[in-house]
Amino acid sequence: MKFVHRSERTGNDEQLIPLINVIFLMLIFFMLSGRIAPSDPFEIEPPVSTEAPQAQAPEPRQRTLLIGADGARALDGEALDAQRLRERLAAWRQDDPERELRIKADAGLTARQFQETLVLLRGLGIERITLLATPAN
Repeated sequence: MKFVHRSERTGNDEQLIPLINVIFLMLIFFMLSGRIAPSDPFEIEPPVSTEAPQAQAPEPRQRTLLIGADGARALDGEALDAQRLRERLAAWRQDDPERELRIKADAGLTARQFQETLVLLRGLGIERITLLATPAN
């Protein structure tokens, strides 16, 4: 009696290679197409707006001022004390007076703390201000 010896398959690795290639291509696509923004230096819970949302991307001439519930301030992601904030905004304002400042303030911020910031901005001559808020559902 003669037994036929079947050779065992060397493995299914050959079938996995196209799948791995597709997964790596998808990973590269999402890495290139996704936009990763730096996180804010402290947590902000913006107030809720009652108006219809007007989605617009920030212009290159805009800067963003974050104001925390405790009054902490950050300009474009960098936490600053009052003096350094004043210096940075004055230099920025001097470069181009028509620039717009976006303010992202915490909903728990008191009116007095917010008014202090507005007085600082008025003293520097910054008149174009946009207040960012979360749209109401």
